[in-house]
Amino acid sequence: MIKAVLFDMDGVLLDSEWIYLHSLKSLLARLNVYAEIDELAVVVGMKMDAISNYLIAHYPLPYKAEELSALQDEAFDCEVAKSVLEPMPGLLSFLEFLKRKNIKIALASSSEQGWINQVLTALHIEAAFDLVISGEMVSHSKPHPEIFQKAAEQLGVETDECLVIEDSVNGINAGKAAGMRVIGYKGSKIIQDTSKADLEVHSFQELMNL
Repeated sequence: MIKAVLFDMDGVLLDSEWIYLHSLKSLLARLNVYAEIDELAVVVGMKMDAISNYLIAHYPLPYKAEELSALQDEAFDCEVAKSVLEPMPGLLSFLEFLKRKNIKIALASSSEQGWINQVLTALHIEAAFDLVISGEMVSHSKPHPEIFQKAAEQLGVETDECLVIEDSVNGINAGKAAGMRVIGYKGSKIIQDTSKADLEVHSFQELMNL
């Protein structure tokens, strides 16, 4: 029996991964590194420090991880300033559906707390979540299961009583490693491999009809 639903944020609550990857592609181009968005999508779901370490290992970037993270934050903030943050279609109705079912709701995102707060405020859904865990609250980045294990523990539920909603390979692997049932959400512009999920859906309405 499902007692808690654990949401990823970027690419699940809102279509922000496109914003981030576009800003990253533009930043790298300014640093004379030319990579396509499909190539960069491998970092989706990781914490910022893990992303920076990955980029430094794979591209000729003469920066330390903290320096590159700062550049990414700046580029992303500029791109967000030009964007309208909107909830994914059907999200608000699905959150209300879970509330009516007395199912606990958590956000388990690798993003930084400041960005999480900005998103929840922009979407007017702060009160919907019983628990919010950011990437700064865990030691390991997805695909490590720590963030989902921590969410289950703090919600007071068993891992096999949790349903994870993720759109990235890293997030899906983290949910599976935590012993949870995982939904592969495919409603964002960035289409990723969700084949390892227990079920793939293109909308929250599909989940309400299960």
